[in-house]
Amino acid sequence: FTDGVDAPVAHRDGGSGETAGGGDADRTLTVLPRDGEPLHCAPGALTAVVCASPQARRGVLDALGSAGGGRLFLDGQDVAGVDPAVLPGVLRVSPHEAHLFRGTVRSNITGSDGDTVSQDVLRASGVDELVDLFADGLDHRVDGEGANLSGGQRQRIALARALHGGALARVLVDPTTAVDSVTEARIADGLRELRGGGDQGTAVVVTTAPSLLAVADTVVFVREGSVSVAGHRELCADADYREVVTR
Repeated sequence: FTDGVDAPVAHRDGGSGETAGGGDADRTLTVLPRDGEPLHCAPGALTAVVCASPQARRGVLDALGSAGGGRLFLDGQDVAGVDPAVLPGVLRVSPHEAHLFRGTVRSNITGSDGDTVSQDVLRASGVDELVDLFADGLDHRVDGEGANLSGGQRQRIALARALHGGALARVLVDPTTAVDSVTEARIADGLRELRGGGDQGTAVVVTTAPSLLAVADTVVFVREGSVSVAGHRELCADADYREVVTR
């Protein structure tokens, strides 16, 4: 796990992109599905992506996962061409599945048992309530694959991992599907407060959770053959959008 870098993004061939440097994480993320329109995510903003169909969702996720012909661009540079050693320091992608390893809650978030985790990150991920359940708090032992934790607990720790590390470009995929609605609302409030600090960089969240959509700066609604960009409230006037986010 690494923090943001103060240098241009290095290409696999050793070159660098001029537009990707400058020391800040307010980078433009562009998702280009194989069979769809490009989704432009504004620098420094939290953009939510809502997909109207399984096909549209598959196209977006393929691009985020560099599979199926879709592509993800960071300040106009194809992420597939970025040096793998540099990429974790400028972009963090948190998949739907929470992959935990044997260690502690703390090490699963930070990569080390000696690092601290900010209270803002703990609140924004819902881990603040989780560690209150454990006598050892953040030093609670985690079995391999998080086998001794519930699905919701694993997902909250994975979200904290994605949010930890300061200013980075981030992509979050369905970060709250395993938690209850009350916890999801708390996470949304915490995420709003965390991003209100102004140093979290560009973020994209793929979700249909109304509480998360409500705190997004912009929502991109992806349908077969079209893309709509507006705020959550404005899009709620669209019957197709309402159907997706209220299922």
